[in-house]
Amino acid sequence: MKKAIISLVSGNLISKGMGLIREIIVAALFGTGYINGAYRVAQTGTLVPVNFLVSDSLTAFIPLYKIFYRDNKNKAQLFFWSMQLLFLFFSLILTVSAVFFVQEWLEIIAPGLDTTTRDLSKDMLIVMSFGIPLYLSSALINYVEVAHDDFFPMSVRPSVQNVGMLIGAVVSYFLKNPIYLAWGFTASYIYFFVWVLIRGVRKGLLDFPTIIEWGILKSVVKNFWKTLRPLILLPVMNQGNIAVERAVATLISITAVSALDYAKFITETLILVVSTPVALAGLASWGGLNENEIKKMLVKAVNLLMLFSIPFSLFLYVHSELIVAVLFQRGKFDSSSISTTSNILQGMSFGLWANVIGYVLIKGLNARLKNMSVMIIMAISLSGNMIFNLMYHEYFREATLGYGYSIYGVLMFLSSVIALNIYKEITARLLIIFSGCLLYILLSRFEFNVHSSIISLMLNCGVFVSFWGLYTMLFPQLRGSLSLILNKKGS
Repeated sequence: MKKAIISLVSGNLISKGMGLIREIIVAALFGTGYINGAYRVAQTGTLVPVNFLVSDSLTAFIPLYKIFYRDNKNKAQLFFWSMQLLFLFFSLILTVSAVFFVQEWLEIIAPGLDTTTRDLSKDMLIVMSFGIPLYLSSALINYVEVAHDDFFPMSVRPSVQNVGMLIGAVVSYFLKNPIYLAWGFTASYIYFFVWVLIRGVRKGLLDFPTIIEWGILKSVVKNFWKTLRPLILLPVMNQGNIAVERAVATLISITAVSALDYAKFITETLILVVSTPVALAGLASWGGLNENEIKKMLVKAVNLLMLFSIPFSLFLYVHSELIVAVLFQRGKFDSSSISTTSNILQGMSFGLWANVIGYVLIKGLNARLKNMSVMIIMAISLSGNMIFNLMYHEYFREATLGYGYSIYGVLMFLSSVIALNIYKEITARLLIIFSGCLLYILLSRFEFNVHSSIISLMLNCGVFVSFWGLYTMLFPQLRGSLSLILNKKGS
């Protein structure tokens, strides 16, 4: 598991580095104006229905595929190809629907757009929809590779997308045609699909089943449905939450549409680099453990994640405007863009730590086959986010998007801790770390603020690292969690 996590973390770090370059360039070229806003809306319109199919099928697919493969390779390949045909069928429906019903879809997910932005979003969404079948098919191939402990394609997938979108942004700017932003997304998945297909065939992971027995096929599909059934409403709620969030952003301002993504780029870096590798590696390895073993591993993971995610979230809250300025203040990314983005980021930082840990805990519940508990927890958490956004966006404006994100994370964290019955094991460390946060808030009143934003951020980072390094050394519980990273035999 440790090797898998290292592989995914390395790939995600590279991806985030490239993603940062992409966002910096896109921010400089287009700011948070209508072109950037139209692209973000089109991307949401493309990925919301796609992720409806992908997001939680991963949870059901990998454990079942491994069980089938251990039992009979032919059975596992029959399962894979039946899912490929199912994904292909739905992806074609999505693509056709995107072309013919784009106007109606945009009215749902972006009711606040002006005519110019809406027309551009419409053209972009149609272009991006042609990448849907390749996006879904390559995702399923990635799942098979993960089931065979090959995490490399999964880890480089975001990097390929970032490169494609970066090239599209540069081309669209110099040719003065924003539609190439959308083509960058589609072209990246044409390349990625061809690459993973050739790679999978060469490794023998994508062989066709030698025998197709309808009885076995029926059994395979039935088992998949039985595992997925408790989660069936989860992608509806997840993608519905994203659609509501984007719709609320359009009602606030066109600047908020792009600012939301810039803020999420910063917060989701922690989730992508820390939570996702732990969760994916856990799904691939926890399936063979009993409940007590899974619980022990989750407690260790949570104690370690708290040590990093809570201080990091606090640092983002204290220095949100400085961080946004250093990352994006150039070209057309002006003071208004900085203010809007930092307001959203500051709201998100309250619950970022809870999102990071809650994501892993949800996968722990999946590994223990407590999918109904997952369903209830996510329903509570997502409802909290959506209700807050819909009720308070006129009062808190762009900060509403950040606070709603935090409410979602805290509800998910608390509910998962209760469902897993691990609150006794983590409470002591949680109180110690929160006490450190209070001390750091007092210390941050004397923050560095020199002429250069970059130097100011570096100096404040130095104080932050020094403080938490010393604070961690004071408490044996925190030192014990940190030693898990240094232990070469650790899982």
